[in-house]
Amino acid sequence: DRQAGSGEALRSFMQWETETRELLNGLSAFLWTARVKLPWDWKITVPSSEAFERVTGYPKAEELHEGGLLLNNICLPEDIERKNKAGRRAITGEADTYYHEYRIRHRNGQVRWLGESARVSRRTSEEVHLAGMCLDITERKEAEDALRRSEERERSFRKKLQVLHEVNIELTKAESRDELCRKAIEMARERLGFDRVGLWLATDKPNVFAGSFGTDEKGNLRDERGSRITVKKDRLILGVMSRRLSLAYAEDADLRDDHQCAIGKGAKAVAPLWDGERVIGFVTADNLLTGEPIPPFQRELLRLFATSVGHLCTRKQTEEALAYERFLLRTLLDNTPDMIYFKDSDGKFLRISRAQ
Repeated sequence: DRQAGSGEALRSFMQWETETRELLNGLSAFLWTARVKLPWDWKITVPSSEAFERVTGYPKAEELHEGGLLLNNICLPEDIERKNKAGRRAITGEADTYYHEYRIRHRNGQVRWLGESARVSRRTSEEVHLAGMCLDITERKEAEDALRRSEERERSFRKKLQVLHEVNIELTKAESRDELCRKAIEMARERLGFDRVGLWLATDKPNVFAGSFGTDEKGNLRDERGSRITVKKDRLILGVMSRRLSLAYAEDADLRDDHQCAIGKGAKAVAPLWDGERVIGFVTADNLLTGEPIPPFQRELLRLFATSVGHLCTRKQTEEALAYERFLLRTLLDNTPDMIYFKDSDGKFLRISRAQ
């Protein structure tokens, strides 16, 4: 009976060991034990060389114990001190368990994140025994980093939206459409953070656009009101002008000056200027100066900015046309030999010409 019981216990242990190894295989982890003769003489054992190689890329754990501690040879230099500090606390009795995260250089050259947990299994005046596990947590760390970057972009976008609101208020104060276009380019760079920006207006001729203001190859404001360009092959501009796209973007686009001469390659975004249902021009932004990509939130900001500028351009053009008509009428009233007057519905005179 005693032998039967021992055999059953052995089978149970072997089954547990098999299940544990299968679990570790699924987790990309390995177990380790250490016997440390005080003050700092480590002897480390890794039961499964296969699991160790799967995590680190190296077949023999014994070759990676510089300074005693496991994996010090491939731990990134900036993480070694933090890693060793956790081990020292366990050896000196400050803690019976520890968990810390650090980076290693995998044999294939990749940087991998490991989460290492350990506990003291035995402690005497001469030595300390530890048992631990190293788990590859690279995917989790990358997900955390991606989430953090996403949150940072969201915060940045919210701030930019507030700035865009302030910019729109400033643009409404422009006294002419030319001043509006000039201020739009200045504020797009100074307040909204765009690299190089240009603003083009549609003409009566198909695919022919008139310049307003833009950014030159050195980052300075450039007066482009004398420029006219004909667009035949630029799929980004043609895409937004045909109303198929609310914004067009390419990572490897031809970057051009105000005469459509090629000056480089890089990221480029184009957003339409809208007048109700009609596209009256477009705004371009590229990365010629910095070479930095234009992230999605910045492209969305460009689209919103272009929508606002398009509305303001239409309003300013209407105001200028109305002011011109008033000027013509005033000139007519002041120079006609006949008396001309306007009255309201109550018979009150509103305006009388100078004729006697």
